[in-house]
Amino acid sequence: MTSISKLLLVPASAVVILILTAFSGNDDETAWKFEDIRLIKVKTLSGDCIIEKGKTGEVGVNVVKGYNPRKACRTLVRHDGETLEITEEITGTGSGRSTIWTLYVPDDIEVEFFSTSGGMKISDVKGKFSGQTASGSYELTNCEGKFAFNTASGDYDIRNCRGMFKISSASGDIDAVGLEVDARSSLASASGNVKVTVGKTPEYDLNVGSASGRAVLDYDGNSLEGYFEFEANARTGDIDSPIDFDDEETFYKNKQRYVRKWFVRGNDKPEITIGTGSGRVALKE
Repeated sequence: MTSISKLLLVPASAVVILILTAFSGNDDETAWKFEDIRLIKVKTLSGDCIIEKGKTGEVGVNVVKGYNPRKACRTLVRHDGETLEITEEITGTGSGRSTIWTLYVPDDIEVEFFSTSGGMKISDVKGKFSGQTASGSYELTNCEGKFAFNTASGDYDIRNCRGMFKISSASGDIDAVGLEVDARSSLASASGNVKVTVGKTPEYDLNVGSASGRAVLDYDGNSLEGYFEFEANARTGDIDSPIDFDDEETFYKNKQRYVRKWFVRGNDKPEITIGTGSGRVALKE
């Protein structure tokens, strides 16, 4: 059974560095509470970060460590005014599960996440979130705010979220359902598949793309409004639209011939672009 080894309440005026070492054997859990935090910076090697809705004006931090032996990993928490910095360090050879950080945050928080192989999960929170990871994945549920994430091989699972999205992956898939954009947004993968189902008709520019995979934009019964542009390699790509195109053109990019097709419904704003190289792009009503 997991035990709570520490519970600290730290005021915003304090400057505190806490150094914790993972215990061998069964998991060890540590928890803190901080007041008046506006920015949280999390840097891990393989540890995951889970963000959930907490109390107004208070940030709760919970860490569960599964490394073995005891000194294989240490976690550092630095609290300076309105900023909280969390760092995970591997100090030797170890085994076991990765560290799991759970943050209980109020709305309008800002979180920056950096990890080698760790992932990030956010639910029921409003704020500004950014993340960079090599192989970790992202999961967003019922969130609102600004989201800027990239990963080399991780996937994205986004459900019923609203805001500005700058989402990219080198080889991972992106699956977004119930997406509402309230600022210019882009969701793209180099070789993975991208499928975006909107929760309502976009009022801002939206780009959905994959260089060699499928890129699908599904309006799920919402009205089509704006300028719609499709782009694909003329020889190896494929374009599918339920609406006849107003016009099309061919052009060269990276010494390859591409085709661009478009149509307008209502006004010419917002600009909706769906692109691929050798894959398939599709618009669904």
